[in-house]
Amino acid sequence: MKKILSIAIVSFFAVVAFSSCKTISYQARSLEIKDQAVVTTPTMVDVRVDVNKRVNYSDPDFVRYPSSKIKNTEEMALTAAKYKCIVENKIDVLVDPVYKITFKGKKKAKVELTGLAGYYENARSMYNDVNSLKDFKMEDVQKFILFNNPELMQPVGAPVNITVPPASK
Repeated sequence: MKKILSIAIVSFFAVVAFSSCKTISYQARSLEIKDQAVVTTPTMVDVRVDVNKRVNYSDPDFVRYPSSKIKNTEEMALTAAKYKCIVENKIDVLVDPVYKITFKGKKKAKVELTGLAGYYENARSMYNDVNSLKDFKMEDVQKFILFNNPELMQPVGAPVNITVPPASK
C-alpha cells in the first residue's frame, strides 16, 4: 500500500513539474518612436468598411491569462481576440466589434467576437488635408467638423479653436 501511495505522490509531482504553462501576449497596432530625433508626419487614412463582409473569431477553448483580476483578464482576452480576428481575416481594422466573454475562474476566458471588415485606403499627410481647406471659409470648415464630429460640439456661443499648421514645402 505504501508503495502505491509513494508512486502516486511521485507521479503527481512529476506531472506538476513537467507540465508547461504557455503564455502568449498580443498587442494592437501602435507606433513607437524610440529615437526622439526621428520626426514623423501625422498621417490620415480613409477606412473602407465592407458591409458585406462580416468577420468572426471564436476561441476554440478557454485560454489562460497571467492575471489575477477579471478586468485584466478581460482586456487581455479581448485584445488577443481582436488581433487574431484581424490577422486570420486579412483585414486592416475591425469595425464596430461586438463580443461575448465567458470566464472560467479569474484567469481563463473564452471570447466570441464579430464585426465588419475595414481596409485602409488613401493614406496621406494630415497637413495636405488641412492645407486643402485653405480655399474654404473657416466658418464652413467649423460647421463641417462639428456636423461630422458631434462629440466636439461646444456650448452655444463658445469659441471654436481650430489650428491650421503652416503649409509644408
